[in-house]
Amino acid sequence: MKVFEATLSQPIPAAPRPRMAPAGHAYTPPTYRKQLAALRDEIARIAKRRHHRIIPADCEVVVWMWLDKPRRPADIDNRAKTILDALSGIVYEDDRQVVILHVDQTGVEKPQVAVFRREKERE
Repeated sequence: MKVFEATLSQPIPAAPRPRMAPAGHAYTPPTYRKQLAALRDEIARIAKRRHHRIIPADCEVVVWMWLDKPRRPADIDNRAKTILDALSGIVYEDDRQVVILHVDQTGVEKPQVAVFRREKERE
């Protein structure tokens, strides 16, 4: 059963590898943190407008992305990680609930995401 669907107005950035600070600790680049925050804000606005409640069960996520022809195309798994992180705490409690993930970056005009609640299989 589909429980959340959205067409996003911005591209889905790839999750970068952690960077190392001179002091020796790892950090996430500030540019990516801003992009992720903007994506989370957009998803939260859509969810609020549709009176969405957080899914407490396992779910399936389907994502369609477009490639905006960057100099180096991003790995599909890094872009998937970004959208899973952006949905976490808004659409579902934690991305551990995602048991099936479909990601397609073959060319839609705007990124789209759909989340389906997974019903427990009959025993």
